[in-house]
Amino acid sequence: MSDLWRLDVKGLLNLCWSNLTNSTRVWICRKDLELAIDSTCVELRDLRDSWRRLEDEVLSLTKGAEILQFELKAKGDKIIADYKKSRGFQSGLEMMGQVTYEFRYRVALERFRAKYPDPFAKEDPFAEWPEDANVRMEAS
Repeated sequence: MSDLWRLDVKGLLNLCWSNLTNSTRVWICRKDLELAIDSTCVELRDLRDSWRRLEDEVLSLTKGAEILQFELKAKGDKIIADYKKSRGFQSGLEMMGQVTYEFRYRVALERFRAKYPDPFAKEDPFAEWPEDANVRMEAS
């Protein structure tokens, strides 16, 4: 460590500050510090103003979101209730029930055919027969 090169700091400082007195150095440092403090105070004031504006904006956005959420819930419930009362919804439910019934019937029929490959009746289950005409069905 003693072999390290040493820089003569006093010599450099004496060259830079040689024509200044001690009181001048204090005044220059004081002016620099006052400028730094003034700029920091201005920046702090600007940041506080920005903070207040952002808090106000967050508060207004939160209130707006709550109002919109309430309106959406009120309108959404009404729209859903109106749709459920409509004929389209009712016919859709009927169609779903019919499709489910036909699908289950076909699954049962295919299982029956798989279990009994050569059944005694070879009729088409979906063909119309004269006795079907007597069954009353609503047309949609």
